[in-house]
Amino acid sequence: MQEGYENLPKSADFSSTSLNLKNLSIKFIKNLIIMGRSDHTINEYARTTSDFLRFINIYKGEIVTEDLLKRISTEDVQAYLADYKGDEPLEEKKAYLRKNFYFETKSPKNLSKENKGWVSKNKKLVGEFEDFFKGGIRSGLEIKNKFNEHVHMETKIKKMQRIGFIKTNEIKIKSNRSVARCQSVIKAYFKFLSSTNDWKNNPIQDLATSKYSIKIEQRIFKEEEIINFLNFIDPDKNETNAKNWNGWEHRRDLAILYLIYSSGLRVSEVLQFKIADHPFKEQQIIRGKRDKERYIVVLDIVKNKIGKYLNKLSKTNKDLIIRPSDPLFVKIRSKKIKTVTSRDIQRSMKNLVQLYPNNLPSFATPHSLRHSFATHLLKSGIDIRKIQELLGHKNLSTTQSYTKLENDYLKKEFDKLHPHS
Repeated sequence: MQEGYENLPKSADFSSTSLNLKNLSIKFIKNLIIMGRSDHTINEYARTTSDFLRFINIYKGEIVTEDLLKRISTEDVQAYLADYKGDEPLEEKKAYLRKNFYFETKSPKNLSKENKGWVSKNKKLVGEFEDFFKGGIRSGLEIKNKFNEHVHMETKIKKMQRIGFIKTNEIKIKSNRSVARCQSVIKAYFKFLSSTNDWKNNPIQDLATSKYSIKIEQRIFKEEEIINFLNFIDPDKNETNAKNWNGWEHRRDLAILYLIYSSGLRVSEVLQFKIADHPFKEQQIIRGKRDKERYIVVLDIVKNKIGKYLNKLSKTNKDLIIRPSDPLFVKIRSKKIKTVTSRDIQRSMKNLVQLYPNNLPSFATPHSLRHSFATHLLKSGIDIRKIQELLGHKNLSTTQSYTKLENDYLKKEFDKLHPHS
């Protein structure tokens, strides 16, 4: 392992930079770890920063140095954001470097006479390609770096694509929200660089934030919606699905969703609990963003759901040794206990939402349960400062955004129901 890479996520790859910028970039990611950011956030920052630097390496045609980043323009960043979203701002000669490829077959069928001749002439190259891919996915830049002694490599890659040796992964168009988060990471990276050195790249810091909008009905559950949804997926309340949904994994997912909604937790906060934490106290201490402690309220119904999940887990896996130090919410792989991930929770809710026969907010995610928790407390008249404490917001202004959401929602409902509207 290279020096400085200890405890860094695998997504941190600064091979397209100078040594000095590489060390600064590692320090940027390590600062996030020291600040107590969640694993999900650290991975996202490492992946986005690495991807941005690789793009600049291709776009500018040179190793990325600190001096180069001082001269990066707003247009350069906008080109990256367009590429990130799924557009192709690069000229055709460079565009292939950003694409991901996989090896399809070493024996394409129905070749023309011309292509048969090309294959015969380039047998060695095809064999080297197959060995290089090893069943995995490789970027065009990786291919170029590996086979840089070959002339006109981009032409040969296109030829191998047309013949059928290799194929590209389908590019998924990113949402405006994803682009805005990506831009936020880049601005944070430049802010860090300017704070540790005697320079500032004003075009980047002054770059207008990408706009995205999610309407309130797309992310906030009405109270009756969340109750009906939880009742539908709860085998204790829905006899129709009780047999299919009585396994320990479904019980686990159900307990997690109850906990997120009833306590207003972030998904990353759910993952910090250990077996020893259960049964929860009525007021439980957790660590939120930036390792900040706060109290949360855990309702009896949530304790009940967690208890049933743990009971089912132990009965189903009698040979499994579960220790107090093990994570509370687990998955079992090769007879070993692993903690569930944020992605596991998001995927589980997505699947359950798809099974639900009634309409739900189109942006129904685990985090939308947290949004709903705050909005429903506001509707019930709870003081906004108390909600701020329960959510773990550093600034009251963050919590006040829910006031606007609630007011907008009430106005819309009023307009729909008022006889003169």
